Amino acid sequence: MDPAPPTIPPPASPPRTRPRRRWLPPATALAVTLAVCGFAFAHWVHPFLAPHQPVHARFLVVEGWVPDYVVEAAFEEFRQGRYERIFTTGGPLERGSRLLEHGSYPAVAAATLHHLGLPTNAIVAVEAPPADRNRTYTSALSFRDYCLDHGIELSSINLVSLGTHARRSGLCFQRALGPSIQVGLIAVPNREYDPNRWWAFSEGLKSVAGELVALAYAAARLDYGR
Repeated sequence: MDPAPPTIPPPASPPRTRPRRRWLPPATALAVTLAVCGFAFAHWVHPFLAPHQPVHARFLVVEGWVPDYVVEAAFEEFRQGRYERIFTTGGPLERGSRLLEHGSYPAVAAATLHHLGLPTNAIVAVEAPPADRNRTYTSALSFRDYCLDHGIELSSINLVSLGTHARRSGLCFQRALGPSIQVGLIAVPNREYDPNRWWAFSEGLKSVAGELVALAYAAARLDYGR
C-alpha cells in the first residue's frame, strides 16, 4: 500500500495592519486653527462691543456726543418705549465748536430732541464737569448724582450709544449706578462702516481695536473708580 502524500499547509495570510492616519503637517494645522479662531473672533467681537440688550425701564439715557442719527434713534426709542423722561449726558463742548452757544454736549442733544418733537419737560440735560480722560465714567457719575439730588428713584435705565462704544458705556454706567440698577444697552450702528464686515474698513478696525483696549482699561478699574 502506497504511503499517503504529505499534507502541504496553506500559505499563511499576511498580518492585518491598521491603516495609517494621515495627520496634517504642524504648520498647516496651526494655520487652519488660527484661521478658524480668527473667523470666529471677527464675527463675535463686534456684536459683543455693540450689543442690543434693552431692558424694561422708565428712563432712557443717550450720550450727548453721539452723531445726530444716534440722537434720532434715541428719539424713536423714546416714542415707542413709553419712557417717562430721556436724559442726555456728557461734558462741555470744546472751544472753537460751531455749536458752542449750547455750552455742552448734553445741551446739543437735548436741543436736537426738542427739534425732533419732544417736549422740553420730557428732556433732561445732565452736564458733567470737564475731564481729560474717563469722560464716560464722569458723565455716568454726574447722571447718578443728578438723580440722587432730585429724588429720582432708579431701578433700571436703557442707555443709547454709538456702535462699539456701547459696551464700555454700559460698564461705566453700571459701575457708577451700582449693581442694584439694571443698565440696558442700545447700540446704534456706526454708519461709517459695515458692522458685518468691520475688518474691511479702516474706521471699523480703529473702532474695534480702540474699544477693546479701552474696555480692558475700564474693566481693570484703572482710574474708573474702585
